[in-house]
Formats: sequence, structure tokens, C-alpha cells
Amino acid sequence: EVLAAMNEAYFRSTISALLAQVLWDLGREDEARNFAQISRDLADADDVYSQVLWRMVEAKYLARSGQADEGIAFAREALAMLDKSVDIELKADSLLDLADVLVLAGREHEQGPHIREALALYQEKGDLVLSAAASERLAALEGVTAG
Repeated sequence: EVLAAMNEAYFRSTISALLAQVLWDLGREDEARNFAQISRDLADADDVYSQVLWRMVEAKYLARSGQADEGIAFAREALAMLDKSVDIELKADSLLDLADVLVLAGREHEQGPHIREALALYQEKGDLVLSAAASERLAALEGVTAG
């Protein structure tokens, strides 16, 4: 609200996208989509971080709303934006978001490779916490105990 009152757009697009992600994780999907829309409206075309984040929330929203193909397309579009990015963690996070979209779309069986790639990226980055979380998710998918 403060940034909107100042007519600030650059940081607001990113903060809105981050807030959209958090709201989604809290199960507040409609609010998440509203903040994703704010980010969409404000983000510069070359602001890859914001562009990816809002697209992933929109992808999950679409998949949850029964528009599976559109949601998957949005998620893949977001991932394609990261092809030349050096942001390993954003790519890994986005791969897990794609896995979430696939689950919401009823295509759970397709998420394994994306979780494995995310795990490898987290390990490459040296992120022990997110590596462990991805490993547990993969183990749950494969029906084994994470070790």
C-alpha cells in the first residue's frame, strides 16, 4: 500500500510476486492471484524474477481451476525465461512449481524429473535446507523413506 501510494512500480512488482507466492503457499489462492496480477501489470518485460514468479502463481491457479493445459503452458513459459539465467535457485524453485502445477493438473506421474533437476540445482548451489526438502519430496513421490 505504501509503495502504491508513492506510485512506485519497480520494487512493487517483485514484492507483489513474492507475496503472491507466499499467499499461494498459505492456501489463499484468490489473494495470491490478485497479487500476481499486480506484478503482471507492473513488471518490466526484462524483469525475469518478477515475470517468472507471477507466471508460476498464475500457472498453479489455472491448473487448480481446471485449466490444466493453460497452467502447464504458463509454467513452461516461465521456465523458458530462465534458460539464460544464472539464478540457480530461482530455476530450482520454478521446477518445483512446475511439479506442483502437474499435480494440480492431475499429472502427478510427470513431476519426478522436475523434482530431480531441482534437487540437483539446490545441491549445486549448496543449499542444504532446500536440498533436503526436495529430497524428501522426491522420496515421498517414489514411496521410500528419505535418508
